[in-house]
Amino acid sequence: MQNIAHRTSGLGLLVLLMLGATSASQAQIILDRKVGEIFVAIGNGQYQVWDFSNTPTVVETITNGAGSNAGCAFDSMYHPFTTGVTANNVFRDMIDDPQNVLQTISVPANGGAPTSIAFDGAGNFYAGQAGGNGLIAEYSPGPSGTFSFVQTLPVNTKTLKGGSAWMDLSTDGNTIYFTNGTNTISRFAVSSSTIRKFASISNATLYALRVLPSATQTATGGLLLVAAVFSGSSQIYLLDGKGNTVAPSPYSVAGENNLQVLTLDPDGKHFWVGSPTSNNFFEIDFATGTPSVAHNTVNKGAARGPNGLCAYGGFSAAQPQPTAVTATLTPNSSTANTTCTAASGGIFNCTFSTVVPPPTPAEACPFGNTTNNCFGMTLNQITPSSGVQLTYNYSQIAQRAGTSDAGLMCDLTSPDGTKCEVHSVDVSPIGGSSTTYNYDLDIFSVQSTTNPEVLKNEAHNVTDFLIHGSSRTGGSGSAGGSTFTVNEQPIAVAGQASCGWISPLINSQYNNQRVIPFKFQGAVSFSDCPSPSSTQLLTNLVPSLEILQANSAAPGATTNTAPQPVAYTLSNGTQCPAVPGCQMRLDPTSGTYILNVDASSLPGGGTTYFGWAYDTNTPPQIPSFSYTLNSMTQTDFFTVN
Repeated sequence: MQNIAHRTSGLGLLVLLMLGATSASQAQIILDRKVGEIFVAIGNGQYQVWDFSNTPTVVETITNGAGSNAGCAFDSMYHPFTTGVTANNVFRDMIDDPQNVLQTISVPANGGAPTSIAFDGAGNFYAGQAGGNGLIAEYSPGPSGTFSFVQTLPVNTKTLKGGSAWMDLSTDGNTIYFTNGTNTISRFAVSSSTIRKFASISNATLYALRVLPSATQTATGGLLLVAAVFSGSSQIYLLDGKGNTVAPSPYSVAGENNLQVLTLDPDGKHFWVGSPTSNNFFEIDFATGTPSVAHNTVNKGAARGPNGLCAYGGFSAAQPQPTAVTATLTPNSSTANTTCTAASGGIFNCTFSTVVPPPTPAEACPFGNTTNNCFGMTLNQITPSSGVQLTYNYSQIAQRAGTSDAGLMCDLTSPDGTKCEVHSVDVSPIGGSSTTYNYDLDIFSVQSTTNPEVLKNEAHNVTDFLIHGSSRTGGSGSAGGSTFTVNEQPIAVAGQASCGWISPLINSQYNNQRVIPFKFQGAVSFSDCPSPSSTQLLTNLVPSLEILQANSAAPGATTNTAPQPVAYTLSNGTQCPAVPGCQMRLDPTSGTYILNVDASSLPGGGTTYFGWAYDTNTPPQIPSFSYTLNSMTQTDFFTVN
């Protein structure tokens, strides 16, 4: 799956994770995570990442530091956070595959052996520590996404006897539950120094615990799960708010006498447990207690672990929990959110859309919508004909909890304007085969200030957004071009396309004495590209060019803001404001729109830029568009030295 971060020009970040199979036009993209994949701590700083959508497979091994490791968690932007027990560090990783380390976060003085991590709804995380003073360390994100130490908990406490190795937060984020190698689960209010006993299990040593999200609590009647190891046996207990055991727990797995680690599955119906002695881990059904067939780390090249488990998209109970919409896409299928049509050659095309937040019953985006936030996706030329499973997850998060890999704050695009929106899409083949498709995306927000630029993996501008008067819509192009489809309402212009930029070239370099030519052609249909004939060219556009500074703050902006529009000067001396830029002229001979920019008007020294154009016609003939690529090993920016 590839992650796609949607930035705005000067405003921040729209969050979209495009997950699942490789699209036909992006076959070189390394796939990223899927919701439900399991991270398994195996020591030596490594986590195996297991995909269970078909045959259980280790799809990646992540290395963060060295030595022992344990629990892990994910912030609301799907960044993995892992523990370095021996190294006394917590690691914040990139969303994208491979999950390289973005920040190494040291435990506070006198602390040690961070073992578990939990997030609250504001974006803060808490680390339970088995060593040192044993206190729980709290960290808070800054504007650029870098985390800083805040305090140790409980407040006004110098040490916790036995430590706080395994901990989690209540759904409201106000209470911490923890185990410390005894038979007791303790709890305390985040604002208090008073520790109280929550529950104890006779003759047991208690290890990992997880508080259940509200919906799972309602479904199961339990508050939390805890791993209990006895002499010669082990069980998993589901306890209610009073510490009583909830049937059908305690759960057990035949032959497993050291089940120490556990995590919750994002589906709310299952959980995962593991033994560092047998190297096995299992999925267990809450309702029946039935375990899956053993999955073994040794069989995948690691004679150790699991020392910790976490599920991608399995957020802490105190974090916003995504709302899921699922659809099975097959030729000629139709649901409240989807419509599919068979095409020749065993392929088919589908559209998916939903009002957001997703309502019950399901509701697709109304045609010409201008009153609801909406998410839409078009999948074209889907294979195999047996179909694909699409899962869309939506959540609203606090702005400080939504920082991108590059440190961009997310946009407040929720209907009430107070939260950021996170969209993720998984697309997986049915029946274990591979799948290919082209896609186009549409995100609509009622917030009038949103002016999006779309950057894939925060490096590749695939802008296909239009903001014109009261109309604001957009998507990300595919198949090598930035296309505009009828699915991107409210502008009902079918089949319009850009054939892409002729200049500047991808990854080009310019010194500040050069002229930078911006050139593109527009075509009636994408099928006419890349070399449309004179009758296939769009010659009635009124395009304006904006240039955005990408890798450093524009004048008046702060560090780590989104790409900012900058003023520029043409080769003939005409000065162009940052917004709306200057109008491009049409060369009637070639049908090419051209604007020559004086590079000396742009800050140099290795500063990177990209350009985008938009049609100012009423109604517009095409949306805004910019560079698109088929390979994620390239960048779309040009550089001024």
